[in-house]
Amino acid sequence: MTITAVDFPLERTPLDPKQLGSPDWWVKQLHGRVVAKRPTLNLLHRYSVGDAPLMDLPADARDAFIDFQRRARPHFAGLSGEGMLGRMEVAGVRTGAEGDALGDSEAWDMWQANQLDADAPALHRASLAMGEAFVIVGDIDDEIEAPLITIEDPRNIAIARDGQRRRRIDKALKVFVDEWTGNEHAYLYERGFDGYPATVRRAEITKGSRSAGWRWIGEADSLPFSQPPIVWFPNRLDIDGRTCWGEFQQDRDVLDRINTTILQRLVITAMQAFRQKMLTGLPLKDENGAEINYDGMFP
Repeated sequence: MTITAVDFPLERTPLDPKQLGSPDWWVKQLHGRVVAKRPTLNLLHRYSVGDAPLMDLPADARDAFIDFQRRARPHFAGLSGEGMLGRMEVAGVRTGAEGDALGDSEAWDMWQANQLDADAPALHRASLAMGEAFVIVGDIDDEIEAPLITIEDPRNIAIARDGQRRRRIDKALKVFVDEWTGNEHAYLYERGFDGYPATVRRAEITKGSRSAGWRWIGEADSLPFSQPPIVWFPNRLDIDGRTCWGEFQQDRDVLDRINTTILQRLVITAMQAFRQKMLTGLPLKDENGAEINYDGMFP
């Protein structure tokens, strides 16, 4: 099943104060964060794959000019990430456990079983381009006989962290849409306290019934650990501990200026190569006396 990132409408339903801190409350709060950050991440992803926004054009000239304009976009944004990616190859795993001769090899077997040699670059590429990425560690998978480790699109996940330990995640929400059914799914992870295990709850919105809100599926499942099994990979983390930046995110003005300058040069070249002609003395009215509209005849 392929999971795709889509834009969810931001929910602004008033909340009963009695719900504060409840699973329903956390779903709404974290879902709001997913919706709020998605436009920025979508834009950064466009830059990273060579699809930087084009200049605004008059409606009557847009179709004729758009292919020409695409040629003015060098892929510097993608190169800034790929240059870093080439130096981020994982060569081995060190568990750090003393007196455990098999720990490193077992961890490496888990890495290989999840095909992370092939998939880890996608994780790093997302972090470099959009400023963050995530991994979720699941239970033992019968097929690979190892914990299932999946890389996650940051446009689908929001986290709430511990107030003192920025790397410790208290709550996390993953949302996605099943491309085959159109149903929206949500997984809410909560850290366990006072010796209790972490839990995961599943909610769903059937296609076409968004107004009904999230519907919980079953009860909360206990996890075999105390913390949510989500690992956060921030890039260029700010001093506030929560803001992270893509490699080229703060240089978008420079990238846009380069694209605009190249486009202007291409336009000058094309105008000189294909001299423009003009017509004078055209009739203002047709044979029936109706005014002739020349707009759109010469895009």
